[in-house]
Amino acid sequence: MSLSADDIAALSRLLDIGQALPASELEAWLNSLPAEQQALVPHLRRMLAPDAAHDSQLISTLPPLGDTALPEPAEAAAGALIGPYRLLAEIGRGGMGSVWRAARVDGIFEREVAVKLPRLSKGPRLAERMARERQIGASLEHPHIARLYDAGIDAGGRPYLVMELVQGVDLISYANHQALTAPARLRLMLQVCAAVAHAHRLLVVHRDIKPSNLLVDARGEVKLLDFGIAKLLDGAMGQPTATVSDESGRTHTPRYAAPEQLQGAPVTTAMDIHSLGVVLHELLTGRLPSAADPADPDEMGPDLALVVARASHADPAQRYSSAERLADDLQRMLERRPVLAGPTSLAHRVGLFAARHRAGLAAILVFIGMVATGGALLMHQHAQETLQAQRAQQARNFLLDLMEDAEPAAGQASGPVTGLQMLNSALDRARRGFDGQPALRGNVLVQLGHMFKVLDQPDQSLAVLREAHQLLAQSVDIDDPTLHVAEAQLAIAFSEHDEPDAPRQARSWANTALEGCGADTALCAKARAYAHDVLRNLANASGDTTQALLHARLAVQAYQRGFGSEHSETALAWRNQAIIQRNQGALRDAADSITNASRIAASAPLRANDLLDLRMKQALLQTDLGAYAPARAALEALLAEHPPTPARVEQSRMLAQVLLAQGLLPAAEAAADAAARDAQGAQLEWDRVMAVQTRAIARSALGRHADAQRDIAAALTGLQQLGLPAESVPQQRARRFAAEIALRAGQFDAAAAMAKPLLPLAGIHRAQVLVLQGVLARQSGDAGGAVALHTQAAALLAAELPRDHPLRLRTALELALAQWLAGGAGDRSALSAARADYVRAWPQGSAWKDVPDAQTATSAAWQRVVL
Repeated sequence: MSLSADDIAALSRLLDIGQALPASELEAWLNSLPAEQQALVPHLRRMLAPDAAHDSQLISTLPPLGDTALPEPAEAAAGALIGPYRLLAEIGRGGMGSVWRAARVDGIFEREVAVKLPRLSKGPRLAERMARERQIGASLEHPHIARLYDAGIDAGGRPYLVMELVQGVDLISYANHQALTAPARLRLMLQVCAAVAHAHRLLVVHRDIKPSNLLVDARGEVKLLDFGIAKLLDGAMGQPTATVSDESGRTHTPRYAAPEQLQGAPVTTAMDIHSLGVVLHELLTGRLPSAADPADPDEMGPDLALVVARASHADPAQRYSSAERLADDLQRMLERRPVLAGPTSLAHRVGLFAARHRAGLAAILVFIGMVATGGALLMHQHAQETLQAQRAQQARNFLLDLMEDAEPAAGQASGPVTGLQMLNSALDRARRGFDGQPALRGNVLVQLGHMFKVLDQPDQSLAVLREAHQLLAQSVDIDDPTLHVAEAQLAIAFSEHDEPDAPRQARSWANTALEGCGADTALCAKARAYAHDVLRNLANASGDTTQALLHARLAVQAYQRGFGSEHSETALAWRNQAIIQRNQGALRDAADSITNASRIAASAPLRANDLLDLRMKQALLQTDLGAYAPARAALEALLAEHPPTPARVEQSRMLAQVLLAQGLLPAAEAAADAAARDAQGAQLEWDRVMAVQTRAIARSALGRHADAQRDIAAALTGLQQLGLPAESVPQQRARRFAAEIALRAGQFDAAAAMAKPLLPLAGIHRAQVLVLQGVLARQSGDAGGAVALHTQAAALLAAELPRDHPLRLRTALELALAQWLAGGAGDRSALSAARADYVRAWPQGSAWKDVPDAQTATSAAWQRVVL
């Protein structure tokens, strides 16, 4: 039988499905294939036979695909050369390819690698598919993802991929052989989730997560393998692509694939989440889930069953929205905290609390256990909600009466009553009043403690909140939301305090509030919202933007539940999420979040300072997205309103950044210099450091290299003194700027040394590092390497920035320049077109317009260009 290209594509898909099935199920599956595929069954039987693994005749009978026929390479064998790699031993074989242990023989580096060899010599758009896999793999640098080192097509027409050689066993075998406990297995899954989350942040979906693609080495480190069927999403992360095409034919392993994947639905990250849930079920129980055998709470425990059920849910909308959220629940399991996958009983939550805090809880647990069953629990919850509503109303009445009767307290001077005098008077009256109502007194004290914070009295706020919590802890039930609101307010107070132990205390109080308030009530949601806000701030301050974004998203959900979707507090939660997304380089997501905040603010007016901050953040994102003219106009309008000093300093600094982005260098330097002086006078250290950094870049572009290097060194020192770790985004961006400044100063080796370790960044930040490394490669004479780096950068920028963004146009010019040099500096048409687009992006007087003429400048002149 002669096979057409369509037949071969179908055969490829069926072969992968067949190889994933147990031998006992194979014949039944072959017989169940539809009539139009029955002609392929004889070929499948031969290819799936036990002795077919090394039968070179099978594939050699298939015609080459594509317009140009290449001779079929000989079957790979130990000792053969594939490009610069010598094959040592076969270590694996799949439906359409084999994997070999190999070593490089040209002396460039000495390490053993894994070489993947597809079994077809040519397929539809083979070069494109190889380039795609190389691009995907090269962008996925992560401790738990096997690295891709190289890819190509050798002289005989054989495609190959060169990957990190992982010496290990599959996830399930490792866990079983080591007899790992359930917590140890969860810790392995946390590594897997971290790898998948990293891929998803780079808009890559794996689509074939299964135990055999998860190897564990002797140190217990997991490596995720085989992005050969990964698919770059065309749209934003988590949104389906318009079309799906996988020219290799391979789409999934059926037993681990999501239902919509089996139906050929568009690719989304939800598919990988489902596969993670299936792997987790198998890791914990030793078997795969099914409709007749779902996650069993009696076998796994209620929390793990909830987690597995949510991750592997048939409906993508009901799954975890990200691998980070799945990981968060696994971490909560390890810390014996209630999971967020679904509602859990009061008795179970209290049991978890007791497991962490065993001392002194016996009597409380007996009582809680009695009320946490059936109708008694419902009656208890209803009574609690009614009581809390009554307390809240009484507390509001107290505060309203206080304002009506405002007068100086004893010993205070007469005259107009200040806000602070009113609060002190209220505190005195609250302590003397509410006889027999300690819970109500505690509720009022919580609100007064918050008001002291608003009036910039941090010590008084903290003291009153401690008093309130102590009173509530002695007078209300352990699940009373007012107790957990007090804990969340204590977390806020500590997060804004300057004592050395304050961050640890803030984190502890926030986690305590989250642990205790899992109920789906508005008041509990408010406690969770405050707690997530604190944890977001702490994570962001430490440079952990992944955790910061997780808490920002959870805070938005909690504010929506606690205050309503159109409330001003919810608008601020969206604003906070936008800033974290921006810090991660996810600019499109940040723009969506700031749009939500602005829409809500239009109908739910914000406080003056919050509205001012929102307008500033809008201008900041306009700058990021390349809308420099409207951003500049917005900042100049804000400055004309004579804002308070902190806002004025920040706006001046941001204006300097916009002027720099436009290439208006003298104005940018002057604005940054003024902002740095004002920030230093107002003791606003962050703004001072950022202004000095902006001034450094402007001075570098103006040719004042010594001044620029002094400034960037001062900025790096300032970031360290602010406590930001070396791996944080601000530190890494500053080091990138330092490398660019060194490059402009002609210090090539110093620039290369500073740029080399920066790649763990993601999104737009990673793209800018790749652009820098591409320039370094080009100036070193490696135009081909520059092409590869700029190609990766262009793909990352396309996912985040508008088509006409100057940064995309700059990268397109860098790519065209590298391609021109790599091609021998011949045809200049592509270089000329890219230069014209780039020059048009800048306003009159911009220094960035000053680039060589595309038609007349020599290759040597272009080689030295630093845009």
